[in-house]
Amino acid sequence: MFYTHHKPFCLGGKLSKRGKNWTEAETITFIELWSEYYDKLMSGGSRNTPIYNLMAEKLKEVLPNRLLSGADVRAKIGNLVTEYRRKRKEQGKTGASPCAWPYFDLMDKMLGEYYHLHYIF
Repeated sequence: MFYTHHKPFCLGGKLSKRGKNWTEAETITFIELWSEYYDKLMSGGSRNTPIYNLMAEKLKEVLPNRLLSGADVRAKIGNLVTEYRRKRKEQGKTGASPCAWPYFDLMDKMLGEYYHLHYIF
């Protein structure tokens, strides 16, 4: 059962609530804050929960309309990385036009070298 306008919906038997869409400014703020914690997250192994929680607290200060948990921060990072990898793969195609995704350059500045060394696109 699905509803629009951010009402609860049923997914796999669980009641879920989709958050409001992120504005471009909010997403840029998120990426900028994430970049400040990027090295810690990359060196922390699987024990990054305290870092995600700290990021959520910092985001509450700069984005007071967003109430985020550490799990929300982790999910947002995962979504951004997935989209970045998709766009980066498209860029590798011969004759591909420049990426129109507004966050590509910010993401590529932060992730580009790491992903170039560790992943095949």
